[in-house]
Amino acid sequence: MSTAYPLILLIASSPASLEVKSKLYELIRSYVVRRALCGLTPKNYNIAFLDFVSAMREHGVSVESFASVAELRRNSDAAKFPIDAELTEAIAIRNQYPTLPPHRLAYILEELERASRDKFTAAEGIRPGLSIEHIMPQHWQEHWRQLPSGRMAPTEGGIPVDEAMAAEIAERNRLIHTLGNLSLLTPPANASASNSCFEGKKPRLVDALLRMNQDVAKQTHWGEIEIKNRAKDLARLAVRIWPSPSADSILAARG
Repeated sequence: MSTAYPLILLIASSPASLEVKSKLYELIRSYVVRRALCGLTPKNYNIAFLDFVSAMREHGVSVESFASVAELRRNSDAAKFPIDAELTEAIAIRNQYPTLPPHRLAYILEELERASRDKFTAAEGIRPGLSIEHIMPQHWQEHWRQLPSGRMAPTEGGIPVDEAMAAEIAERNRLIHTLGNLSLLTPPANASASNSCFEGKKPRLVDALLRMNQDVAKQTHWGEIEIKNRAKDLARLAVRIWPSPSADSILAARG
């Protein structure tokens, strides 16, 4: 993130209002988080952030200047600002674990947890040192063998009986590391939950005092449909807390 310092310093030292500066800092954070979730490389950040600096030096420090660079780079994987649809798709289908470093993935889940809370949520802070938890475990064949079709998958290392079963197993394995199946637990709770069945995991999820875990624990079953539905919910939160330099953002800055 040191490559963003010239842009941040330019914004900080500019005569722009505090509201505009705040929006720009938020967009920088969104740019980095969205690209991480979409699996886009950070290798060219030094060039990308200098493009934002050049635009703001020429046209002024504003959301419009930031948006103009984002628009110019929208077709470049090396520097583009992923749009809402791309972020939503990445949350639905991309393996975030172990692709993202654990501390960054934990940060993303913590931000999603904060965004999921309302005034009725009892817990205020988030306990430090939480670890990544797979709700449906990575080694699911021990206690989660029943597939959506109702058939039982073979034990780990076994061979599916036909192509239809192989397709079900492949779809389940595809979803295991996506954001919809990931949450946070304390390391002891994570070790305790391990490969347990869903009913066995519920007490550990509730004990964590996280809103998103409690929402998961309310489910009567946890499988492919629930993972996909949760991914949609998380994507709606992600679009809100990591906004894009959209027309709405520009109008808000002008207002």
